[in-house]
Amino acid sequence: MTCFRIESTGENLNQYCKRTGKNYQTLWFRMDKGWDLERAITEPILGVNGTKYYINGKPARSQMTKNEYQRYTKKLRKESK
Repeated sequence: MTCFRIESTGENLNQYCKRTGKNYQTLWFRMDKGWDLERAITEPILGVNGTKYYINGKPARSQMTKNEYQRYTKKLRKESK
């Protein structure tokens, strides 16, 4: 297993995720696939099956009506196929 260390804080990835509330598995997967740290942390997670979609760091659902949100998520799922 690879250990990712965040040089700016001296923490390993697990410590960083616990401190910031980020999802460890998502960040580990991204970095294992070759993403740099900044991109792995800042790139929004486009969720499917009940997870949240984000627009500019805020939950998309809070920024639109239910119907708009349903159309938006349907469009994103279609584009990801």
